[in-house]
Amino acid sequence: LFSLSLLPLFLAACILNSFLLLLFWQPEVEGYDQAVMVYFGSAVVELAVEPLWITAQLFLYIRLKVVAEGLALGCRSIGTIVFLLLFPNSGVYAFCAAQIGYTIVILAAYYAYFLMRMRTDLTFPLKTRRSVFPAATSDNRLWITCVPAKTFSLAAEFLQQSVLKQLLTEGERFVMTVFGVLTFAEQGVYDIVNNLASMVPRFIFQVTSKGMFVIDW
Repeated sequence: LFSLSLLPLFLAACILNSFLLLLFWQPEVEGYDQAVMVYFGSAVVELAVEPLWITAQLFLYIRLKVVAEGLALGCRSIGTIVFLLLFPNSGVYAFCAAQIGYTIVILAAYYAYFLMRMRTDLTFPLKTRRSVFPAATSDNRLWITCVPAKTFSLAAEFLQQSVLKQLLTEGERFVMTVFGVLTFAEQGVYDIVNNLASMVPRFIFQVTSKGMFVIDW
């Protein structure tokens, strides 16, 4: 579970990336700055769940992932609809409130499950609540010096692949936003058309895509 030692790097990368992107995306939309900070906070909190998510993948806790993410997505969808129906002029605030609900549910689901396993399963590798966070070694060495070089190499490789995947799948949005090719309203229309067109292939290949994460190669 060396991924726990890399958690501070995940948080640092998230904070740096959020502030850099905030410099580019500054539309004249009411509440946009507050929405960015809400999503930024949600991303940081969800990164705290990342070690548990990796552990669940490692031990093939597929049901946990399905239930947790299903409840969280349901909460976000229902929350968005309810806020838009009750407060039609709320704009981005409705999506912010729904995102907060998603973050709370996903956080509570994973930590509640793992805390229960710690108390009931003596063979579980995580023994205490502090086990899910980076900790100092017995000889008080800096945590980052305890991470194996192989783990850093693997993390760097995944980072490169993630950046490439982001550019290939979301690159046109960066171009449209940074260079002002389309307004945010026009980008909304583009997203609707693009998502509707790709919905059928996503449903068809979703099972195969998810299955690749649990196959022992």
